[in-house]
Amino acid sequence: MDNRSISIQNSTLNNTNLSSGDGNSQSVVTNNPAVEDLFKQLVNVIEKESPEDEKADALENAAKLQEAVNKNDKTRAKRIFNWLPTVVQASSVGVEILKLINSQ
Repeated sequence: MDNRSISIQNSTLNNTNLSSGDGNSQSVVTNNPAVEDLFKQLVNVIEKESPEDEKADALENAAKLQEAVNKNDKTRAKRIFNWLPTVVQASSVGVEILKLINSQ
């Protein structure tokens, strides 16, 4: 008899493939809505406050930062946060994201 089980807690899955089998492992990253909102606010700050010549890089780095935060990669998140323009780092949203990174 095969006694496999799958346990998914505190998750909402939409169009997500789950694979099972011998020797198979799969992880599903779920995002916190509050964190998602912080990063939406960060993008708004970047678009409004960043110097024009830094805006594209800052938006790209914000996406990388969000990925690092979602993966709980504190070291990478801190490094990428420092790549953001100073005006963005010093914004209220930037400060909140830095607090989030340091609390992980």
